[in-house]
Formats: sequence, C-alpha cells, structure tokens
Amino acid sequence: MKKILILPILITLLFLSACSLNDKGINNTDQEADSGNIYNNEEEEIEINSSIDLEGEENEIDSSKESLINESIEKEINIDHDVFDKKTKEIEQVRNDQNISISNISDISEKFINSYLIDKKSTATVKDIVLEDCYYKLEVEVSSTDDVTYSYIDKAGLNFFPSAFDIDSINSQVTEKNKKYSENELKERAINFINNHLMSGSKASILSIKKEDCLYELEIELPPNDSIEYSYISEDGKLFFSSILNIDEIEADEITQDKNDQDDIKITTKNNKPVVELFVMSYCPYGLQMEKAILPVVKLLGNSIDFNIKFNTYAMHGKKELDEQILQYCLMKEKEDKYLNYLECFLLDGDSNRCLNEVNINEDVLNNCISEVDKEYSISYNYENEINYQEGYPSFTIFSKDNNEYGVQGSPTLVINGQIVYEERVPNDLLNTICSAFITEPDLCQEKLSVNSQTTGFGFSESNTNSSNTVCN
Repeated sequence: MKKILILPILITLLFLSACSLNDKGINNTDQEADSGNIYNNEEEEIEINSSIDLEGEENEIDSSKESLINESIEKEINIDHDVFDKKTKEIEQVRNDQNISISNISDISEKFINSYLIDKKSTATVKDIVLEDCYYKLEVEVSSTDDVTYSYIDKAGLNFFPSAFDIDSINSQVTEKNKKYSENELKERAINFINNHLMSGSKASILSIKKEDCLYELEIELPPNDSIEYSYISEDGKLFFSSILNIDEIEADEITQDKNDQDDIKITTKNNKPVVELFVMSYCPYGLQMEKAILPVVKLLGNSIDFNIKFNTYAMHGKKELDEQILQYCLMKEKEDKYLNYLECFLLDGDSNRCLNEVNINEDVLNNCISEVDKEYSISYNYENEINYQEGYPSFTIFSKDNNEYGVQGSPTLVINGQIVYEERVPNDLLNTICSAFITEPDLCQEKLSVNSQTTGFGFSESNTNSSNTVCN
C-alpha cells in the first residue's frame, strides 16, 4: 500500500460531517461509523521523511529495520519512498508468513495508538478484537474519556486505520448479504458517499481504483486545488477508510529522529563528579521504569557521580505515594548507604515493609524522621484538608525549590549538572549520557550495560516498547 497519511483536507470535513450525521440521529459508536474519532491528534499530519538504506536482507524484522536506519544515518543516504514501499511489502509478507497472533496484534495496536494518536496523559486499551476479512476490527477505549471507538489493523500488523465509516448505517441502507461489487460499482458507491456526506458544496472525483489485498485503494481528487489524496473502501462495499497509517514507516521515522535527538544530547556543563538528579513520583509507572533503568548505571559508577532521587511537587497516586516518598526521603537522610538496596527491592513489587526487613532497617530509627518531616512540610495535614493541591493532586513540597529551579514538568525528569536531559530509559544509553558529563571519563564508562528498556511499573523485565516520551504529569 502507498504511504498514506491523514487526509489534510478530507479529514477536517470528516469531523465536521460527524456532527452533521449525529444531528440526523446516527450514533457513531452503535453504528460503527467512527467519524467521531477519539484520537486527539488524528487531525495532525504525521510527516515521514526517513533517510533509509534499504540494501541487505530482512532476516529479523525489527532488528534489521533498525540496523538499516542506523546505517542510513551514518552514510546520510537518501532513498526514494517507492523503494521503501517495496521493502515494506516484503516485511508485510514476512509478517503474514509468521501468522501474528491476536495477542501480538493487540500489543502492536495499543503501542501504536498510545505512541502516536492520543494525548500522553491518556492510555488506550484494546478491549476486543474481531477478524473481518483481511483485517482486525479493534474496540478501543481511552482512559481519559472512557469513550469507545472502532479502529482497524491488517492481519500483518503493518497498516493501521484510525477509523472507518459504515456506509450502510450512514445511508440507512442494508446491503444484500454476500453481495459482490465490481470495481466500477465500488467506485460509484465511494464517490457518492464522499460527496453526499464528506463534502460541502464542491464535488470530489475518483481518478482511479485498484485492489490492495481485500481493500480497494481510491485515488481522490479534491477541490478547490485538485489535490490528490488516497482512501480505501472494503471489498464488500460496507466500510470507507479515510486514512491509513503505515506502522513500520512511522516507527522508522521515530527511530531515525530518536537517533538524531540522541546525537543532539550534549551536556553543556562538565565536571569531575557529575551531579545526577532524578525527579519521580514513587508510584508513577514511568518513573519506576526510569529508576529501574538508571539503577545499574548508578551502581556501576558509584561514588564517581553524585546521584540523588528527588520527588515532584505533587503526588498523582494518593496517600500511599505521599507516605512512600516521606519514607524514602528519610531513608536517604538517615540510612543513605542502604537506600539503593531498598529502592531495588521496592521496584520489584512495591512492598515497603518487606523491603525494610530485607535490607535490615529498624523502622523505629525512621519514625522520628518521618514524623518530623511530615509535620515540617504539612504533608498529611494538607492532604487531609485538601490544602495546596496542584491540578487536583496533593502537594509534596520537600523538593519544591529544585523543581522550580529546573522547571520540572513530570515523572520522570532527569537532570544532569543542572540541565534537563531527555534520554531513553535504557541502561546503556543512560550510561553514555551521564559519562558525557565528566571532564575526563573514567574507565568504567567503557562498560556495556543492557540496550533494552525496562517495562513500566513494578517488576524487572525488559521490553522493546519505547515509552521514553511518556510521563506522569
């Protein structure tokens, strides 16, 4: 399939038409005419400008794809997207041959939606998957609204359709079961739907139609500038897909951008003992992910860096988070030599009591500190009386000065020598970035750590999912 992104003109009309269709009494969710799409940034066109060397064999899909991208960055080779499309088809064939499971399809879809199509404060969950012809129909729920929409993805897990119009429902018609359409009939059905429901006044025209798997690709000419866009209609003539997103191509662009961004990470201030400060919320899944990723680095570099865990100025995970952060603060203050061992234990399952026993810390030693700190900063008092809440969340003001000084926005936020650094939550990447803050790098910086990120939340297991841009804020 062609590199089809979101229609810059048609998609706007698509949303406008959704309102009109609802005024006529058509319920988008019930009728599965998903013009009221819940993906907040679907209206934004995702620009794909990859520079990729596509020579070589595709033995392993993901690893070979990244190696090709790395090679292109090093050689600065620009290549025509027609060649990329050809290679994409080869990848798609491999995926078809591998018979990707429904579970994998769900994971691919959720990762893609959460990474590219919704606000970072929300989380999309695939609630149900149904196989229809050559694609899966996905029932997707987004946490921030609890709205449900229907999206589609092909069986290869390569092409994602953010939404579809159920033509029969919108036309209040019932198509004859198992009806077979000719290309001309599908073309006529599509253009009538577009002009009757998605255009306002002016008329679009379909220049060509061709079969792509069990869908038909439509080359559409749109007024007033005769721009060319591409949409799809299902073989049975029931569904109209206004846009298609090529998952591999978009991820390839992100990998390329991430590599470029990584090259751009420069610690402007260097010293003999870098100061590394990590701001987190103790129960934030992304903060936990960063803590798990940076812990091997801190253990390796030891006293050659000045490392500190600090907390954001508010807690998004209730009273338990406030209590845990006071406890950890007192641990750092009273039993600094045992703090990292405690933290490593806590990151496993969040069981504070077990971890205190495991690292042999007498709670009585901490109780005075906990009581004094709680009183000094009015943490429990403010929580119970809903005082000084920030955006609806209870405050935690122990590190307010540092948060304000650096402009900390969420959990996690990494600060090296006073500079906020956006780095992937991968131990080896963090090691390289922190080592770049030395005036003279120690030999320990030549060590190699894991090149995989940790999963979010509690528990130590590695993941290929990139959530480096996701924070609790």
